Amino acid sequence: MIHMGISEIASQGIYAASLPQKAERTPDNKLDKDAFLQILAAQLRYQDPMGGGDNTQFIAQMAQFGTLEQIQNLNSTMTDMLAFQYLQFGSQMVGKNVTLNDGGQTVQGQVEKVRLTGGDIRLVVNGVSYTMDQIEDISVSGSEPDIPTDPSGEAEKA
Repeated sequence: MIHMGISEIASQGIYAASLPQKAERTPDNKLDKDAFLQILAAQLRYQDPMGGGDNTQFIAQMAQFGTLEQIQNLNSTMTDMLAFQYLQFGSQMVGKNVTLNDGGQTVQGQVEKVRLTGGDIRLVVNGVSYTMDQIEDISVSGSEPDIPTDPSGEAEKA
């Protein structure tokens, strides 16, 4: 049994603190199908030739690989659909009157065109590009007809 005094522990602590720190490894947390195939190939390469492989595990791994590939395809399709939905929503904004908040200043104008840049919709109003989250109000000019009212304050029926 080794006994160390407090001064020895303290001196090692100071020494240890003066050592350069090791860089922490940050895992990528992504396993794509290429990584899955590499793991599967390594398992096959280093398996015991006398013991053979467990067929049920191999089939389960192949099923997982098929599921992984289908999930990736589904994700790609959903991403494409979302981009199309953004573009469709943006195209409905053309010609609408908008009120925008541009860093505390209110900007009003008609949406001239819409750009889809990097998956983000940008509206062009008065020749300047704005993001969708800057919109405060959307209207169509002349969309609210004047409804005459009778003296009691109720709308007249046609």
